[in-house]
Amino acid sequence: MKLYKNKPLTVENDIPVFSNIDNYTKNYQDISSDHTQSIDDDISNPWISTEIWNEMESSTIDLFIEHSKVRKKNENLKVLDVGVGLGRLLEKLCSAHKNIDAFGMDIATPYLKIARNKGIDVCLSKIEDIPYCEDFFDVILCTDVLEHVIDLNLCVSKIFSVLKKGGILIVRVPHREDLSPYLDSNYPYKLAHVRNFDCSNLEALFTKIFPHEVISFAPGLYQKRLNWLKYKLPFKMYRRLLFRLLKILEKYFPEFERIIVEKIFHPIEINLVVRKN
Repeated sequence: MKLYKNKPLTVENDIPVFSNIDNYTKNYQDISSDHTQSIDDDISNPWISTEIWNEMESSTIDLFIEHSKVRKKNENLKVLDVGVGLGRLLEKLCSAHKNIDAFGMDIATPYLKIARNKGIDVCLSKIEDIPYCEDFFDVILCTDVLEHVIDLNLCVSKIFSVLKKGGILIVRVPHREDLSPYLDSNYPYKLAHVRNFDCSNLEALFTKIFPHEVISFAPGLYQKRLNWLKYKLPFKMYRRLLFRLLKILEKYFPEFERIIVEKIFHPIEINLVVRKN
């Protein structure tokens, strides 16, 4: 079956390239270069801890396992990771499930080289230039990507164009994020997160703007941060007491502490599963 609907502009390091370099792609080349350099310096991720990173990925993998089914006996699932990065998510899925044909797309060459070495079929392309044939994939993963794109509706339309009817799109995005750090003049990159999400605007996007079916929402990660509290505490004393209490519960009753945290805090990331109509 044909994979690409058009020929690449060029092939670099055995990676087909479908997008020209512009200010947007150069920005993310810089970010990925800094990230891969930190890996060389034995820092897995300069922005979040490995523990948090693993927990975020686990929340997405759980949804994949729950909602992704092989269509026919002995037929592999064709799975695309849009914004494949280092290929960690697909690597974990492939190690647990042998019935996956793994594809990855990104705009950062340093990431793609690493993902390709994990056995993922990769290409360099912006979502706007998505090169795959229409209705090709059974499952598409799009994690920590949509908060970065410039034209959200165009990118979502392009993603759905290469997903089979009845196929599954699994999205993970930051939830109710404060964007002010990315607007600071001292922030090292020109572009990073340019929008935030909550459950309502995601549901509107995937059911009203695009007439598909949201079949699941799931939290991706909880952290005990003041700006993610569901309830306003009027005095600093109350806030200090709350966080002190949570610290004690975490030490002596961690399971109970987790239940409390999920009741009184918003998750900092959310996953959703969309079925294409």
